[in-house]
Amino acid sequence: MRISTHVPALQPAASASPTPQPPDHDEENPFAWLRGYNPDALYLSVNPRKEMAMVVKVTGVPLDYKTPAQEAAYIDSLSHTPVSEYDPEGFLARLGLWGIKGAGRKDADFVEAAAGTTWRPNNTDSHGKTIWIQGYLFDKLVHHSVVFKAVAAVGDPVIMAYSRIRHLWKKPFEVKQTAHPTSETPQQRYGVALGLLPRWDGSLTWGEDFHGGVPGEHIHEGGQGYGTWAIARGLGFTAEQAQRLGEMDNGTDGDTTPYGITKPKPKGQIDRHFNMNRRGEDSRLIWAQRHLQQAIAFGRQGSYKEAETELGVGLHSLQDLFAHAQSTPSVHATMGDFLDMVSYSPVGMIEATVATRNYLKAYLKGITSADGSWALPPEPQQDRTPDVIQDRPGIMPVWLAPYPKLWAASPSSQQGN
Repeated sequence: MRISTHVPALQPAASASPTPQPPDHDEENPFAWLRGYNPDALYLSVNPRKEMAMVVKVTGVPLDYKTPAQEAAYIDSLSHTPVSEYDPEGFLARLGLWGIKGAGRKDADFVEAAAGTTWRPNNTDSHGKTIWIQGYLFDKLVHHSVVFKAVAAVGDPVIMAYSRIRHLWKKPFEVKQTAHPTSETPQQRYGVALGLLPRWDGSLTWGEDFHGGVPGEHIHEGGQGYGTWAIARGLGFTAEQAQRLGEMDNGTDGDTTPYGITKPKPKGQIDRHFNMNRRGEDSRLIWAQRHLQQAIAFGRQGSYKEAETELGVGLHSLQDLFAHAQSTPSVHATMGDFLDMVSYSPVGMIEATVATRNYLKAYLKGITSADGSWALPPEPQQDRTPDVIQDRPGIMPVWLAPYPKLWAASPSSQQGN
């Protein structure tokens, strides 16, 4: 997942500092206090607007849905696919996740969200210019042209058929690492993280490269990335451990893990990045669970470096569930970064963040439980009733209720007048 805007500095854990308060008087920029603000808790919500507001708070910049119609189209694109369709085995539920909305989006849902915006593909060639064929196909895609359908009707079935012939996600899992057990205990290895385990929140900030975010390594045009590295650090993993997680996570796109050619290409392991198993458990969830279980197996032997490597590789597939959802390779290739950008997929970013956090927590539980069990209780259900009031123009959103002056200064407060 990516964000093309300014990245705020990594914030300390919410519990380490008081919640910032809005200024009493700032006529020129009444929302300035939100920039770089790290909320007390990022959590799953039945109300997508609350999750969208969390993203605005953390990044300090607005989303790229600029009009009520654009926002409505995005929210509508979240509501079409039940989790049971791509996760019938309940892996996400065992990670404590509920109410997932972003991971089920299909091609038509992404097109619905993008059609009314100013987005155009931004992939560039070596001369810094937009690849014309991508822009051409994108125009055909959003206008439901037979041209795009004809192209997709050739490419996607070939990729799907080739992947099904290989059936990598169905073959017995071949572990590519050898255990190197140590006498170090989990408490010695992960003392801080285990101490924080009962907490469900953490210090989280997003940047360009959600998969890695290792300082000095994963930097893109928008600045330093955070993602996996920062989430791990926020949970109490050491810098060295977080670096290993981030490098293996990011390395799944670049064939730099012990698992060979894993990049999202037909001859790579595209089923780690896109759902190639449309008739059952999402292929990415199969990979995520395999690597989690192997990580726990290594960790219970004291083979922690190998365990952290497995976690990093598994995290990539889990995160791609929320970044790519149920899109096909042809639509993702045509739409470019639209599917991955925080400013266009904010709900998916919240879900990916909580999922990443819980995946790491499941590992910690698995290596310290008596029998290796790792299932987590459901995430705290802070709001089980959708906040329909937010759908009415001129009504203050719940998340701004404590700050009436901010609401009075916003354009939305005038829409109902």
